[in-house]
Amino acid sequence: MNEKKILFFDDEVLPSENLIRNLVTNYGHKITCTSTVADFIENLTSEKYCLLIIDVMAPIPSDMESLGFTYKEIESIKKKEGLITGVVLAERVWREPGYDNIPIIFLTARAPFKLNYQENRKIRMLQKPVLAKNFSKEINELLEEE
Repeated sequence: MNEKKILFFDDEVLPSENLIRNLVTNYGHKITCTSTVADFIENLTSEKYCLLIIDVMAPIPSDMESLGFTYKEIESIKKKEGLITGVVLAERVWREPGYDNIPIIFLTARAPFKLNYQENRKIRMLQKPVLAKNFSKEINELLEEE
């Protein structure tokens, strides 16, 4: 059986540590954690992942152009004051070879909001804090859809 690799991005490392530890220990998920956009993109291009977990309200990186974001994406993030950085990051990921339809779980500390994407996108939105068993259920459902 192929091991399913998951890439997790959340700038708030400490609150996420217990959740990730629980997902790895009790549910057997193989998760790589990142806390900056640059580290996220570096991991994405150096490994092959089957699912992404992205914080929606990530901070805006100062070097967005060097990370491959378009002018339109940068302007979109600036207008929303970082509230959609994770969504724009997902759009950036979908342009990467082999990641055009990767399942994504968005995490948000605010009330979940409606995401408008193509019907073929495998997306979930979870509100923080989230219990590991509920999180694991969402992960497994998305991975089963592959």
